[in-house]
Amino acid sequence: MKIPSEFWRKYRTNSTAWFSTIAFGVLLLISVMAPLLANDRPLVMSFDGKILFPALIDYRPGDIGMEGFVIDYFELEPEIKKRGWAVFPPIKQRPNEPNLNFDELPAPPGSSSVVSGLPVYHVIGTDTAGRDLLTRLIYGCRTSLLMAMGITLLALVIGVSLGAVMGYLGGLFDMIAGRLLETLGYFPVIFMIIILVAFLETPSMLLLALIFAILGMPPFAFYMRGQVLSARKLTFVEAARALGQTDLKIMFRHILPNAFSPILVLIPFTITAEISFLATIDFLGFGVQPPTASLGAILRSGFDSIEQRGWLVLYSSIVLVAILLLVNFIGDGVRDGMDPYQTISRKSFKKWVREIEAAKAKT
Repeated sequence: MKIPSEFWRKYRTNSTAWFSTIAFGVLLLISVMAPLLANDRPLVMSFDGKILFPALIDYRPGDIGMEGFVIDYFELEPEIKKRGWAVFPPIKQRPNEPNLNFDELPAPPGSSSVVSGLPVYHVIGTDTAGRDLLTRLIYGCRTSLLMAMGITLLALVIGVSLGAVMGYLGGLFDMIAGRLLETLGYFPVIFMIIILVAFLETPSMLLLALIFAILGMPPFAFYMRGQVLSARKLTFVEAARALGQTDLKIMFRHILPNAFSPILVLIPFTITAEISFLATIDFLGFGVQPPTASLGAILRSGFDSIEQRGWLVLYSSIVLVAILLLVNFIGDGVRDGMDPYQTISRKSFKKWVREIEAAKAKT
């Protein structure tokens, strides 16, 4: 599928959508690179002549000739300086392990602690377990963004495939599948998730993503069904069928490329809905389980006593609202770019007038 150049022209002239795309890309890059930006493990280290990458590979003590079960790189740092060297991430903090070396928890912004004899600073404070809040927010963004995008992609694949088959085949299959999707849409999603999570006790992130994708795919299925129903009777489809092309080839070569473009408008808004829903489920304690960081769980940790733990709610709320606004602005830009009746901007109009006048002056 080739996106028309007219779409890119409209999208790039929408300064809000274009700025939001850049900002969201930076935020997504920071989230993906979380282990390289905030970690208590070195990015690369030399120990007794061996080059190791602890931030990416989970080494055991036996790999470096030591005893024990796990490697504490804070405690090992003096030994590393004697027997080699190490390059640590910009934020030298433990993402998941508790830190109880405080007079009170959660520690306020600007506080510090001592871990294994080394000073550790917390710019925006800690959570209730003493873990650095900035590190938790970076990892929480990573969890929320990657899960929301993965759920949306899975829902897109399932919904588009099912909707295309429903619209192309029609008949009994279309009726049965449509009624099942409508029935699925009647259930209160949040109560269904709570029941499923309670039944499964501690579901994995992959299983949660699959459940959310199944519950979120009906809009894609119904939208694609409508697009295929309107496209399957068009002249070029009838001509392809008359030439003896198979149904599968007609679907993927002729119908889907022409029917998929409007689906792109749904993707950003679906990502926004998934991020909000994941934050809600994590806030209630039925989503991602500790110690995995998530924006909803950070909000929950400061909600019980917001007067004393206001920074937990403040910073996590700012990050969550910023993500939702950026993705919504991107969705608005995609929607306007796909709208054939969208009027051109005043800036573009003036530019075209100048180009026409320049062309007339040359002639």
